[in-house]
Amino acid sequence: MPGNRRHHGRPTENRMASYAQQYIRTLESLGRALSPADTMPATLIERAEDRLGIRIPEALRAFHLVAGRATDFTDRHDHFLPPDKWCLHGGVLTFLAENQAVVLYGIHGSASPPPDPPVFMSTNHSPFDWYDVCRSTSEFVRGMLCWEAAFGGAMPFTATALTPPAFTNLLDQQGWVLQGEVNAMRAYSLTRRAVCHVEWSDGWRAFVGAATASDLSALASELALDFSDEYRSRGSSPLEGLPARGRGNRPGLSQGEQDD
Repeated sequence: MPGNRRHHGRPTENRMASYAQQYIRTLESLGRALSPADTMPATLIERAEDRLGIRIPEALRAFHLVAGRATDFTDRHDHFLPPDKWCLHGGVLTFLAENQAVVLYGIHGSASPPPDPPVFMSTNHSPFDWYDVCRSTSEFVRGMLCWEAAFGGAMPFTATALTPPAFTNLLDQQGWVLQGEVNAMRAYSLTRRAVCHVEWSDGWRAFVGAATASDLSALASELALDFSDEYRSRGSSPLEGLPARGRGNRPGLSQGEQDD
C-alpha cells in the first residue's frame, strides 16, 4: 500500500464530513466540546494502514481525525485503541478493548471496506469467536461515547437505577436522542446528559451521566429514577455477559479465516 494512496472524490469527502459532525454533535450533547488538541494526525492512521495492509473505513477514520486524542472520553474506562495498537485477529481489525481487555471489538479488515461497516465482538483469546453487536461503526462509536459518559465516569456526575423494561419509551417521548444500540444496550443523550439502558444481572438498569449535580437531580425527577437502590456490578462492558444477538459467522470471511 505505500505509494498507492487513492484520491477520494467528493462523495467520500461529504461522508467523512457527515461522520465527523455526528461525533462532534454527540460529544457536545455530553458536554464535551472538541478542540484542535483532540484531533489525530492522518499520518498515524495511514501508517497503521500500511502496516496492516488494509484501509480504515471512513466512519472510523473520521472519528479519530476529530476526536482520537479526546482521551477523557476515548480512554477513560474502555479503550479506543490508537492506530499503532490496531491489529488483526482472524481478519477482524480490533479498534476498541474493554477496560480489562477481556472483550475486544472490531470490524472486518479489508483493502476496500464499506464506509460504515458493522461492528463485531469477541472475548480476547484464541480462537476468536466474533459476532455482530452493532449495525454500523458510526452508531457503535456514538453509543460507546454515551456509555463512557454514563458508566465510565467521563461525565462528572453519574448514577444508576432500576427501571421497567419499557423505560426507553419515556426517553423517546421526552425527545431524547437515540445515539446508538449496541447488543441491546440503548444509548441516549440530551443537553449535557446521557442515559444508557441495559439489562443487568438484577434487572433493567439506567446508567446516567450529567454535567452538573443539578442536572443529575433533574434527571431523577424527570425520569422517575431512584438512585438510592443497591447497585450490584455485573461487568464493565455493555456487551460483556449479555446474550449474543445475531450470533453467527462473520460475513465475507472463509471458515479458515474465522478459525484464526
